Amino acid sequence: MPNDKTIKIFIIAGEASGDYIGSAVMASLKNSSKNAIQFFGIGGELMAGEGLSSLFPMREISLMGFAEIIPHLPGLLGRIKETVKKIHEINPDILITIDSPGFNYRVAKKITGVRKIHIVAPSVWAYKPGRAKKTAKIFNRLLTILPFEPPYFIKEGLPTDYIGHPLIEQFVPGNGQDFREKHGIGKLVPVILVMPGSRKMELKKLLPVFEETIALLAKNIKNLHAIILATPQFASTLAEQAKTWPVKTIVVAEPKEKAGAKAAANVALVKSGTAALEIALENIPMVVAYKVNPVSAWLVKRMVRVKFASLVNIILEREAVPEFIQEKCRPELLALELEKLLIDPQARMNQISLLKIALNQLGFGQKQRPSEKAAEIILTTL
Repeated sequence: MPNDKTIKIFIIAGEASGDYIGSAVMASLKNSSKNAIQFFGIGGELMAGEGLSSLFPMREISLMGFAEIIPHLPGLLGRIKETVKKIHEINPDILITIDSPGFNYRVAKKITGVRKIHIVAPSVWAYKPGRAKKTAKIFNRLLTILPFEPPYFIKEGLPTDYIGHPLIEQFVPGNGQDFREKHGIGKLVPVILVMPGSRKMELKKLLPVFEETIALLAKNIKNLHAIILATPQFASTLAEQAKTWPVKTIVVAEPKEKAGAKAAANVALVKSGTAALEIALENIPMVVAYKVNPVSAWLVKRMVRVKFASLVNIILEREAVPEFIQEKCRPELLALELEKLLIDPQARMNQISLLKIALNQLGFGQKQRPSEKAAEIILTTL
């Protein structure tokens, strides 16, 4: 490509995690490219900060879930049509889509004559393996965030590269000592971090179990303190509920304070999901739990093809982090495992060493960041 040619890139993110990935990739592309780059597409505030004027607010396509999609379907179909039309008008050098397959796959499927790269693979290793073939038919290249994903897509003829997990790039270590001093928590005071989730249904199912777990734990662990990480939406509700907890409990919702709260903890009780990876980055031993209604659990059990729920355990192919899912999500079982991690130094060190192995496989500590790898591949494709 001539050095004086401006590269036109159309980039689409449909949710907060995609907005972060998109902004990091945009920044890396600008730093790595010898050509000027002009960005078009859909994104959030972070991508706007890198120079994207979003075609419409990203929140309008953040609803692509099982239950959410139906009432918003006419509007979403209209946005898909609008996006496709805009891509044809601009005729970009490349189309980059990030996660949000419900929206992005529908758009990309309608685009021809433009190179198409998708970032974040569908979890074909967990359920619906047929999506690998579907992905291969739509895109020219795929960039994955998990190390074991490429073979599923390469097998279908889709060039696929592992770039590393975005959380590795996002991670900023917190200052646990400062957090403890600010909140009057002594250096030797045992602290449990509680992460019950960010959805109303998760809180409804998990919070009572977690409260009872803390009560049982407090019987054997003297002067136990708890920190609940909350989203701003539920912070006041959780703060009110925490008043009845049997130990001194702090509710933290401010993003800048969350890093310190994590670093201040000795152990964590975490809802299964990305949160477990956040805790692993702080080298904090943890227990993972999850509970849904029986019908949903039955459906998931029929669909899911993996043995473990935690990403750390999936990567290591063993239960490094204790998991208590569905019928095993009981206070007495959770408390027993958490107590062991609080009082047994060997149990703590064993888990922390395994967490480090999993994080290294996800790209932690590598010189080249995931966004830089992505930018390099994108520019090579161009």
